[in-house]
Amino acid sequence: MSSLDPSPSTFARVVALVVRPENPHPLSNAQLEALIGALSYTDHLAVIELLGMGDLARGLAPLMPRLMAAAKAQLEQTDPADDNEIDALIRHFDLTSIDGPGSGPFVAPTPARRPAPPPPDPAPSTPVRRAPIRGPVYLLSSPQGEALSHDWLEAGHFAQSVPGGSATRVVKSPKVRKPAFAAYCVFFGTRVGVFERWNEVQPLVAAPRTYQCGYASIEAAQRALAYARAHGWTADSAVVNTPSPVPSSYQANPLNAPPRASRRWYVVTCGVNPGIYSSGLECHINVAGVSGALYQSFSEQAKAEEVFTAEQANGNIVSRARSLMLAFVDV
Repeated sequence: MSSLDPSPSTFARVVALVVRPENPHPLSNAQLEALIGALSYTDHLAVIELLGMGDLARGLAPLMPRLMAAAKAQLEQTDPADDNEIDALIRHFDLTSIDGPGSGPFVAPTPARRPAPPPPDPAPSTPVRRAPIRGPVYLLSSPQGEALSHDWLEAGHFAQSVPGGSATRVVKSPKVRKPAFAAYCVFFGTRVGVFERWNEVQPLVAAPRTYQCGYASIEAAQRALAYARAHGWTADSAVVNTPSPVPSSYQANPLNAPPRASRRWYVVTCGVNPGIYSSGLECHINVAGVSGALYQSFSEQAKAEEVFTAEQANGNIVSRARSLMLAFVDV
């Protein structure tokens, strides 16, 4: 068998050229055997199937139309680079005669060396999916080095207790769209009271250490104000009392009425009376005007208790007197 091993498309072109429509004579057995012998059986399963996997001389005439049809169907899909092999095969046959090969033995040409195809482009690397960084993130810096923390309490204690330490927020918390409120209660501001419009409230709480809260109805805001005044927790109280983290403060009260009921739990680790509170007002009174005050809010009471217990075990609970007055009230 010849070393010539053309591609299937090359074989199709050879058959189409050798078995021409204008030549009514079929190939002789010798011609067909020489042609097939110059090809690779293993690479041309379709041809082997056509030849019946048996005697090449059996039923040649009925096979020729099928060979021609297959050749013509593939003729348009050939590779011009195979022309050298095709020309060598065509020269071996006398296309005007049915007497067999032309003069001289057939010598299969040595296939020309073709340049190696360029290596395929490397598959694009799939980037590693990383979970988005959820804020806030704090950069803790000191002469000993730097570290990152997601915990504001840890960052605050680091800045206050480590010599030369500082905590800088490098990733902000995602903005949460606040619900619209029907009324607002100003507990600490240049004027205490209940208001329906935010543009009335905004100038009253522009100063430091002010506090206001929104409510779902005017009635809810009025109940919260009455409750705070009864406890001495407003700026217009004769004496501003500081709430204590007693169990009663965990209960639902007008200060954390819907839509704020049990939504946030406040852990005060450095303030007038450190502890856990269920309303922002109680937390505010404990930290406003306190130098280095630290607090953090949580959506679940169990988590707040867990954090406070851990901070207590680490010796991070600090009771500190107020060094600045709470917001004043115009008279």
